[in-house]
Amino acid sequence: MGLYLGWPNRADVASVSGGSWLTALPLANLLTRQMTEIARSVSLADTYMDFDFSTTRTLRAFAMVNHNLSQAATWRLTLGSTAGASDIYDSGGLAVWRLSFDSDLLEWEDNNWWVGDYDDEYVGHPFAAIFVAPSEVSSRYMRITITDTFNPAGYVQLGRVFAGTGIAPAVNFSYGKSDAWESLSLIETAPGGTDFFDERRSYRVATFFLDKIGQELEFRKIYEMIRRQGITGEILWVPEVTDMAASQLTGFVGRMRQLSPLELPMFGRRKTGFEIKELL
Repeated sequence: MGLYLGWPNRADVASVSGGSWLTALPLANLLTRQMTEIARSVSLADTYMDFDFSTTRTLRAFAMVNHNLSQAATWRLTLGSTAGASDIYDSGGLAVWRLSFDSDLLEWEDNNWWVGDYDDEYVGHPFAAIFVAPSEVSSRYMRITITDTFNPAGYVQLGRVFAGTGIAPAVNFSYGKSDAWESLSLIETAPGGTDFFDERRSYRVATFFLDKIGQELEFRKIYEMIRRQGITGEILWVPEVTDMAASQLTGFVGRMRQLSPLELPMFGRRKTGFEIKELL
């Protein structure tokens, strides 16, 4: 299928309730743009959340960001005509972790050798759980249910939920796409040559080009996305809808770092470029 650009995030206009969450770290934190403002469950039971978008919204792309979910964790999305219902859509159980790291290099004593899917060190890193439904669905109510029975922390937490629609261009990005890590760490070198480090987080940046944008609907959707989201609005960047392992590795919730013009290089086609920076 190719890439998907999710926008806008309907969590911005939602209310959220349900489950059992700490008073000091409530579900309302999921509705803020600060990913580090987390919601934390009381235990590993009742880890669900009901979103009310106040009116019927078109939805297709979803993500959970800045979470502590463990290797065996799953999540389930249901959309219904009433809070908690699933009569409109049910994703079924979805694996949180799609990544596969070093499965042929694991040693027998590693605690994930028998499963062989990824290194534990990647849990807690900023790899979002991402899901793109087969088609757009209209619903006012959404429930996310998390099952993480064996999480060693004894609770689940996450910092942001993305739920929105977007665009899947008919023609994928052209060659020349790049994926990069940029570091916020600072290094100071003493007169004697010794380096002193102030280690900080790194974030991802995706740069790509769409060279064959359809002149009609595709152009209007992308033009409107650039207008409405600007350089501050959230974009769910999904590099490959049919490969969620790759999309979890290099996809993320971010923002456009700059706004590129929509050029008209040939009859009936537009082109533009994107530089999307991960939000931390």
